[in-house]
Amino acid sequence: MYQQVHGSLGELGAKFLDALFIVGDNSSRVSPWYEIKQEPVKPTIHGMRDLLARFNQLTALSKYNAVLKTMPVVKLNQWALEGNALDTASMIDLSPSKRYAITLAVIRQRLACVTDDLCHIFCKQMSRVSHLAEEKLQKYLQDSQGKTDEILRRYALLDKVLNSTEPDKIQLQTI
Repeated sequence: MYQQVHGSLGELGAKFLDALFIVGDNSSRVSPWYEIKQEPVKPTIHGMRDLLARFNQLTALSKYNAVLKTMPVVKLNQWALEGNALDTASMIDLSPSKRYAITLAVIRQRLACVTDDLCHIFCKQMSRVSHLAEEKLQKYLQDSQGKTDEILRRYALLDKVLNSTEPDKIQLQTI
């Protein structure tokens, strides 16, 4: 299976994934692999910007995830667990085929988690908006009930007068 993933990647995909294990010149001295494996922030409305940035980062990294479509989900989950346990040096020590498969599985898993978190926040916000709208509608209906009752009372009186057998002149005066 590792060879199948490696073969589907091609040279460009392999170089792209290998770049995730290079420690840059930044002050933190960590590779992009370390950042990918970091747990996302707690899914809150205040952390949504960070989640969106993480989503964009993982989406950009997931451009080769299509090669995993034919793999069994159980195997992908196993690879992701293995990848989450390995640091950059351990990943570099793996054979390239295994490293690429594990890397793609971790990216796939992290992207799924971030997507779930974003959907969870969105659903909570929509629930809050729905609840607030329901409260405002009830308040509006309560505030308007007196006007509605008066309109219905006048309509009933008008209907009663117009359907009465009294002459038109008296009906007009009553209205």
